[in-house]
Amino acid sequence: MKNKKLGYLGVMLATLTMVSCIPFPTATPQVIQGNNPAPETLPEVTSTPTLEVVPTATTDTRVIITAATGSLAIRRGPGTNYNLLGYLQDGQSAVATARDGTGGWLYIPIPASPTLYGWVAAGTQYSTIQGDINSLEVMTVAAAEPIIIRNCTFHPMLITPLNVILAPQYDAPNNVLQVAPGDYAAYDQNQEGHPQVKAMSLEEGDWVDINTDGLNNTYYCP
Repeated sequence: MKNKKLGYLGVMLATLTMVSCIPFPTATPQVIQGNNPAPETLPEVTSTPTLEVVPTATTDTRVIITAATGSLAIRRGPGTNYNLLGYLQDGQSAVATARDGTGGWLYIPIPASPTLYGWVAAGTQYSTIQGDINSLEVMTVAAAEPIIIRNCTFHPMLITPLNVILAPQYDAPNNVLQVAPGDYAAYDQNQEGHPQVKAMSLEEGDWVDINTDGLNNTYYCP
């Protein structure tokens, strides 16, 4: 009986020894391929530099006239023979929109009435100019209507502020004087004290006769 148990134990030991000597298979990772696409590669994010917008300098091409050290008369046309419409006061500026053929006069809005326009002298000591006058369009204006003062008396007359002597009527045509719009007065040069015989405020188209001398005598021109 003892020998049988020993034999059985021997068989079991032999069996265990054989089992411990059999190598177990090593697990190999498997790659499972399916229908899902591979993940997309995200683009590398780079910072975009901010562009600084620098405004471009603009050139002012306007022609601007400024009254300096005095006021400038604004007239109906480019010349002193046209009616006075207003003034560009000392220190005021205006943008010219046209010029005359010589460039000596500029067409500007009248500051007191901006919807109305007139002409101002550009080449005086009382004005400064910004811009190129020659860049302006040339505008033509009909000639001014003449203003006439005629002496119908037999006495010579001093016309102020022109300080011109107007001959008596018998010395025609020297008794006729053409003037610009403005205020005038006539003084009898044959009478003591040279009394004033007539005051006149004249505009384009006016014709004025001096009919009375310093003695209150009345005359009429033929």
